[in-house]
Amino acid sequence: MLNTHPPMHHPNLFFLCKCLYGILIGLLTFWFTIEMPKVYSLSFCLLWLIPIYLPLRGILKGNLYTFSWSGYVLCFYICHSLTLWWIDTTTRWFSSIECLLSVLLFFSFSYFTRMEKRAHNTSVQ
Repeated sequence: MLNTHPPMHHPNLFFLCKCLYGILIGLLTFWFTIEMPKVYSLSFCLLWLIPIYLPLRGILKGNLYTFSWSGYVLCFYICHSLTLWWIDTTTRWFSSIECLLSVLLFFSFSYFTRMEKRAHNTSVQ
């Protein structure tokens, strides 16, 4: 199968994006499968994980379009973390880490898409 993606010009930034994304997925998976089922049902907790796993394949492949739209998914987790931080003082450590990772990932995805787009001199389609 031929590689349809052009060569990557910013491999370090791509690696950073993948690492931050992996850390966020690990944190959320731990939280929603181990910690939260004590309060909510497991099926409800698993519903929180579906949106973060949607862009997984495209991010691992380096698809620029996936990096573009996955920022919208991250906004959901930013809102979740800020709401949780505000209403529950016992989980502020988790919500602070989730918010920090989500914001960092949002900006790194946007920056990576912008830099790759400039390097290839194309638009994301």
